[in-house]
Amino acid sequence: AKGFPMAITDELTGLFNRRGFLTIAEREVKLAKRYKKEIFMLYVDLDGLKMINDTFGHMEATRL
Repeated sequence: AKGFPMAITDELTGLFNRRGFLTIAEREVKLAKRYKKEIFMLYVDLDGLKMINDTFGHMEATRL
């Protein structure tokens, strides 16, 4: 469907949103189980990003 890419990506950055992440993660976990492969996930949290969002807005935080 035409709207599907928009439903799984952030309009501003084009990166996967939560729905997109979960869609891809579920697929990769199934493949890893099927082929008996290990899977790895890296989570990065930027300290202070919420403050930047709240103070300067999401556009500025995205630019960072």
